[in-house]
Amino acid sequence: MDSQKPILIWDWDGTLVDTIEYKYDGIWDDIFPDDEKKQKAVKEFLHSLEGKGVNRFGLIKHALVFTDRPDLADMSDDELKQDSDITKYSALYKKFSEESAVKKGIYPGTKEVLEKLFNGGYSMYIISGGGSDDDLKQMAEDVGIGGYFKKIFGFGSPGSSLTSFDKKANFERIMSQEGERDSDKYIVIGDSLSDYKFAESVGAKFIGFVREWNKWGGYKNELLLVDDIKSVESSLKGLI
Repeated sequence: MDSQKPILIWDWDGTLVDTIEYKYDGIWDDIFPDDEKKQKAVKEFLHSLEGKGVNRFGLIKHALVFTDRPDLADMSDDELKQDSDITKYSALYKKFSEESAVKKGIYPGTKEVLEKLFNGGYSMYIISGGGSDDDLKQMAEDVGIGGYFKKIFGFGSPGSSLTSFDKKANFERIMSQEGERDSDKYIVIGDSLSDYKFAESVGAKFIGFVREWNKWGGYKNELLLVDDIKSVESSLKGLI
């Protein structure tokens, strides 16, 4: 890595791939067809602070506990892994996620910009709750951008909770990989307030994408925001 260049940490859904709206809405209609109670429960939960901090297992668990499986609430991770409903619905989520990544695809210009940054000596990673490490790696390969990232981190790392993803733990994995402990040398690039809060919590810099679904609220005037990925490179120069 060029010591003068920052280390880039990308979000996945809504940042690199055009899947965020499906993940917040349509995927749950596909997973729970003809069950409006479960659909409503998980969609409402997704828009809460707690809901944004859990992965597919946590979202599915919430939908089931809220409707017809209250017994799941007190189950351990090991018990949840063995539960037939959790297994069935999480497999459907994985299937539909992978299909949507290929169908929706990456945003225009993404591959070209990533290639330019990669060839320019930037170390790049993905941190996302959109899948396990292996799932995200496969999806990145499927859309043709996997080779630009040194590592891709989702949820499911050894010792982590089954139902949540710990972005801070993944940030620690990246710092260990890079051998760089100065968090100011890292830039998080994402599309949501939770991405910004993650960057703020670890002391990293932040670049945010303006999308139809995010308004950035009172943060709009204090954040570095871009309209598309082609603007990221010039924004990086202002943060170095």
